[in-house]
Amino acid sequence: MKTNASLGLRLALCFSVVVITAQIVAAPFEPLPDASIVAKGGKKPSSNKQSQPKQAKPTEVTLTGTIKEILPGGGGINVNAKKSPKDKSPKDWTIAPNAEARVIVKGTATVDYLRVGRIVEFTGKIRGDDTLDGKLKELTVVEKVVAKKGGSANARAANQGVGGTRIEAPKEASDVAEDDPTEKPLDAKAAPKGDPTVIGPEKSIAGKIVKCSDKEISVASAGRIIVVQLADMPTINVLLNNPKLVQVGAHIVAVGVGLEEKSGGNKCLARELTITLAEPLHGTKSASSTKKVAAEN
Repeated sequence: MKTNASLGLRLALCFSVVVITAQIVAAPFEPLPDASIVAKGGKKPSSNKQSQPKQAKPTEVTLTGTIKEILPGGGGINVNAKKSPKDKSPKDWTIAPNAEARVIVKGTATVDYLRVGRIVEFTGKIRGDDTLDGKLKELTVVEKVVAKKGGSANARAANQGVGGTRIEAPKEASDVAEDDPTEKPLDAKAAPKGDPTVIGPEKSIAGKIVKCSDKEISVASAGRIIVVQLADMPTINVLLNNPKLVQVGAHIVAVGVGLEEKSGGNKCLARELTITLAEPLHGTKSASSTKKVAAEN
């Protein structure tokens, strides 16, 4: 009997071991935690891949604003400008002309800006003795006379590209490079030569100043010297291509390729610049200045 009881106990124990082993095998396998997870307190490390910010792309822009600063060394100009009239507030931009940029500088000047060598345009009636009938109230200093008929003075200035000339502060207020005028006929030969009583029709006249004072200028045009009496306070307009005439505070319209950064540092490479001066241009009347201009022209 004892033998049978002992055998039964052993069989019960073996059965229990088999059941426990089967349960262990059937249980789902759970891998051990990664060492990096354990090191971070049980949190899974974030992925190394982060979303990259979108890079700004160059776009066509037309900026309208005011010049704040002329950068040294011909590095361009800083302006406060809007891309659109709908913009709520202007932004800061650095503008530089490209290699073939067209620059138009518009504004006014004082009488002392007139000097020998400047190119001028005006309208009037010429007497037979090559004098202007009456006193001249308004004239325009231009870059170069164009012989072709038609076209505004604005077009005459724009035709002369600056070829990548740097924008920098002028060394002197009258720092301008003019070209010799092209022969431009006075159309109707104004009046019979030598007769001051005969007055020709009103014509557009353009030429280079060869003699200058506060009250009178002499202009060489189409082989003739026209003597012009100036009004007491004549209006003197300027329409030039010289970017060195740029002024802080001047109004500017720039057309070109712009790169707008969210962090600032907006840049524009301009192919067209139209600058309207804030202050009149002034000149000098010193003898040394006159000699220098004569030598340059």
